[in-house]
Amino acid sequence: LRVELVYVVMELLKGANLRHWAAEQRSQRAILDVFLAAGEGLAAAHEQGFVHGDFKPENVVIDERGRVRVVDFGLARWGGEEMAQAGTFEMNRTLTQGPRGTPGYIAPEVFLARGDARSDQYAFAVSLWELLLGRMPFERPGEVSAPDLERSAASLPAPVVRALQRASAADPVARYPSMRELLAALRAGDETTLAPTMPAGGRWRTPAAGGLLL
Repeated sequence: LRVELVYVVMELLKGANLRHWAAEQRSQRAILDVFLAAGEGLAAAHEQGFVHGDFKPENVVIDERGRVRVVDFGLARWGGEEMAQAGTFEMNRTLTQGPRGTPGYIAPEVFLARGDARSDQYAFAVSLWELLLGRMPFERPGEVSAPDLERSAASLPAPVVRALQRASAADPVARYPSMRELLAALRAGDETTLAPTMPAGGRWRTPAAGGLLL
C-alpha cells in the first residue's frame, strides 16, 4: 500500500496587518514605503501567472523584523500579466470556491465575472488611497470623478494622485499595463511633499524591499 501525502510548510508569521499598523498615525511617507514593498510582492505573483484576488490592508503584514508580506492567497487564481495583455479571463477559474474579494476593494470588472492582474492593481490603489487619506476614494466603483479625487488629495504630490487615479480607473484598459509600471509611477512622485502625520516621538521601521509572499 502506497500512501502519498501532500502538505504545505509555512513560516510562523508574527506581526501586525497593515490596518492595525497604520492606526498608529504613521506618516504618509511610511505608508507609501510599505505599499511599494507590498506592490513588489504583487508584481512577483503576477509575473508567475497569479492574481491575488483579495488585496486589502488586512492582507498585508509587517513582521517583527519590519519585512512586508502579502498574505492570504486563498482566493488566488490564474491570470497574471500575460492574460492581462491577451484579455480578461472568466472568474470561475479560481483555485478555491466562495467569495471572490472584499466589498470596497473589488474592481468593477469582477462584478461582471471577469478580471486579471489589473484587478489587483485596482484593489492596491484603493487600499493605498484609503490609508493615505483616511477614507475610501469612492463608495462605489467609479462614482467619484478624477477631478474630485484630486481635490480631496491636496496633501499628496500630484504625480501620486494621478497614479492612483489611473490605477483605480473603472475600465481596466485605462489602468497601468502592469504593477511594476504603477510602482514606478508612484516612486516618480515628489517624495519630499508627502505630509508627515506621525506624532512627536513616534517610531516606525523602514520595511525591507521585496514584498515577500506568504
